[in-house]
Amino acid sequence: MHARPVPETGMEVDIPRVTTATTTAVQASEGGTTGNTDLDDTLLPAPVRTIAGYTDVSRQAIEWGTLVQALVFGDLAADYNSRLDVQLINGSGASGQHKGGLNVAGINAITYTDASSTIPELWPKLADAAGRVMGQRFTGPTAFAMRSDLWAWILAEKDTVGRPLGEPGTVAVNPIAVASTRSADHTVTAVGSLFGVPVRTGLIVPAL
Repeated sequence: MHARPVPETGMEVDIPRVTTATTTAVQASEGGTTGNTDLDDTLLPAPVRTIAGYTDVSRQAIEWGTLVQALVFGDLAADYNSRLDVQLINGSGASGQHKGGLNVAGINAITYTDASSTIPELWPKLADAAGRVMGQRFTGPTAFAMRSDLWAWILAEKDTVGRPLGEPGTVAVNPIAVASTRSADHTVTAVGSLFGVPVRTGLIVPAL
């Protein structure tokens, strides 16, 4: 996903999407023919969506309270970020919502269902997800996006001799997951890594 500026006017952002890619070919001899495929694209319309909220605060609290504005705006921003996170992953694309990644047609779907789930059983599924990105996009995945409680479960799992499968980055005892420490200003959204790929439990950097 690439960031694009929102236009100054209008309620839609048109993003070009390549449908026929260019090609190259080995030249059999000096001056020989080369690969030639004309690039073709189509516009992918992205409607502008808004998330908003407000709260009533007394004039006295604003003028004589302690850090009231920072508290109010920080609380609103935290809820905004949470709702935007949900939409980016599972938004319906209707009724003012963004269309989330899970609702895009043709995505890779890898299912793991088990009444007694374990990290060793989940591990090949995560590897399959990363492998499909590598095989179809010819580049590595940029991040795993997951719920906080799933990441906590991965970090809590232990091997047969009681060693944690998720460990701090400075420790290396055959870890499955590597945990990171969130910075004091909360600007680091990657909480760790799997296969060297960052794990993000929040896609939006909290606003302070």
